[in-house]
Amino acid sequence: MADTRLDNFATQEEREFIASVIDGKTDQALRLGRNLPDGLDTTGKQGRTALLLAVMANDRKMVKALLDAGANPDGGDNAAPLHPAVLDESGELVNMLLKAGADPNRTYNFETPLNEAALVGAAGNADRLLDAGADIEKGQVQLQRSPSITGAAADQWQVVVKLIGRGASPYTTDTAGITIAYRAYRSRLKSENPDGQARDAVAAKFREVGFPWPPPEPKVVKRRIAAGQWPPKLEPQ
Repeated sequence: MADTRLDNFATQEEREFIASVIDGKTDQALRLGRNLPDGLDTTGKQGRTALLLAVMANDRKMVKALLDAGANPDGGDNAAPLHPAVLDESGELVNMLLKAGADPNRTYNFETPLNEAALVGAAGNADRLLDAGADIEKGQVQLQRSPSITGAAADQWQVVVKLIGRGASPYTTDTAGITIAYRAYRSRLKSENPDGQARDAVAAKFREVGFPWPPPEPKVVKRRIAAGQWPPKLEPQ
């Protein structure tokens, strides 16, 4: 069966280059890529590049070879290799890309690498991205959803605690008016779960500083935002 990843590329020469990348043939891939008009940064549909595909395949050898040969670490438009790199729990791929100069705020399908780290609970990679200058409030761009809101929605509370500890606003909302506190209140995780314990810590902190509890419903939050009454005035308990 033909590899559908090749369909993203227009010419036979491009497809031969990408096939070599997919097959892990580093020397052949570099030779074929250098002979193309756009070289190793040849871009297919949806911003696909050889580097992106190598990262998606978790092929560290190919990623290193492409970067060492001068491939753009940011990949194609709205298709940043750093985004799938956060799935590598070791952090090696993220470190390789950042060392090569990758922008931690570039997106993949309108989502930042930090947002993906929050979604999957990749706390170590979240730290690496923040250390490299990732915008702590930039997440899912189209939905205006911050990484902390994304993490809360996915019950990745250990990452949420980390993000708040590193400066993320605890009062951020998404376009629906959903807050971190509301997610914590509605979460059904058991407290003996590590993320459940982290959620309980988040909830306790909100109550301690006087955040309304139970948290206001999203429609109420949206009305308060429209009226210029958000964030709420806090009365520490």
